[in-house]
Amino acid sequence: YRYNKDFIKERDWWYSNFLGTPTRFIKLNNLTRHLGGAQIWAKMVSDYSTGSHKALSAITHGLLCKRAGKKILVTDTGAGENGKAYSIVAKAMGLKLFVFMGQKDLVRQKPNADIIRSNGAKIIPVTTGSKSLVDAVSECMRFFVSNNEKVHMGIGSLVGPSPYIKICG
Repeated sequence: YRYNKDFIKERDWWYSNFLGTPTRFIKLNNLTRHLGGAQIWAKMVSDYSTGSHKALSAITHGLLCKRAGKKILVTDTGAGENGKAYSIVAKAMGLKLFVFMGQKDLVRQKPNADIIRSNGAKIIPVTTGSKSLVDAVSECMRFFVSNNEKVHMGIGSLVGPSPYIKICG
């Protein structure tokens, strides 16, 4: 789909009308001065309606999920930003969402976990290993592999299955 004009058009519609792209750039004056005049700018992805760049992946994976005829999306989260973005997008697209989150992260990031749940997503606590993101990613992958006929995986890290990384990129 990364070359499919209809898909790109639909993705861009979501980016523009749901997220609020394009976002502004700001000049980092202190860093520019510190580096001797190189013009340093930052793109303000925090301006997105979801508050982070994670929604770019969430929208793309939500659309891929729908195009595959699936109704269940799964993802991982550590600090909760990815889970929040996916939960907002899944709700908007009418998809069921499971978020794999390490038990330690679930305790540390309770406010984000509460937001994820308030958007209708189900958090799957991961109690194996370090009980953190690395194990949440592994459990998410296991769940996807075992249920891939009905589930689409939109992983938050760049460790997802090919070709999803290239499509989102």
